[in-house]
Amino acid sequence: MRVALGVVLVLLSSWAVQAQTAEWHSVVSDEVYFIAQFPSRPTLTEGDISGGFGKGYSRRWTLETTDVFYEVSVNDFPDLSIEMDYKPLNLFYDQICDDLASQYGAKFDYYTDILFDEYGRTAGRRTKEFAVSVRIYLVRQRLYQVKTVRRNSLGNDKQTSEDIKHFMKQFIFVHRKENEKQYSLGLPETVSQGLRRRKN
Repeated sequence: MRVALGVVLVLLSSWAVQAQTAEWHSVVSDEVYFIAQFPSRPTLTEGDISGGFGKGYSRRWTLETTDVFYEVSVNDFPDLSIEMDYKPLNLFYDQICDDLASQYGAKFDYYTDILFDEYGRTAGRRTKEFAVSVRIYLVRQRLYQVKTVRRNSLGNDKQTSEDIKHFMKQFIFVHRKENEKQYSLGLPETVSQGLRRRKN
C-alpha cells in the first residue's frame, strides 16, 4: 500500500491532536526508512559503536523532557549474522531483554510485535525508579529500538502516559523508491526480505 508523504504527515498531525499535546515533531528518515513522532524536536547523534554485537554504526534521535526520555536508535552491525526466522530472532531478542534487565535491575515482560510483516518484540518493566518501554526490530544487520524511560518519582500523569503511548505506537517503517515522490508503508524488500510469516 502506498501513501503519499503529505497524507502520512496529515495522519501524523491528526494523531498528535488526538494525543492532546501542543506540538509534535515528525522525524522522517529516507536513509533508514522510518517516521517517528517526538513531543519536541529531538537531537540526532551518530558515530561508530562497539559492544556485545560487534562493531557498528549508530544513529540516535533522543529527547529528554521533564517527565520522559524518548529515543529512536538505528544501529548497523556489518558482522552480525542472525537468521531471519522466529527461533533465532527470539533468542536474539531474549539477549536484548536480558541486557535491559541488567541495566535496569528487573526482568522485562514482553510480547511479539509485528510491524508491516517485520517480526519484532515489545518489552517493558516498571522498577522502583523507572518505567521502561521498548520496541525492538532486527532487520538483517540493522537493529531498530524505540524506547521511553519515565521516572516514577514524577508521578503517573495521565497526559504523560498518553504521550508515551502515542510515541511508541506511531513509529512506522516507510520507504520511497528511486525517482518517486510517494512513500510506501514497510521496508524495501532488499532490506527486509528473508523473513516471512509461516502459514499454518
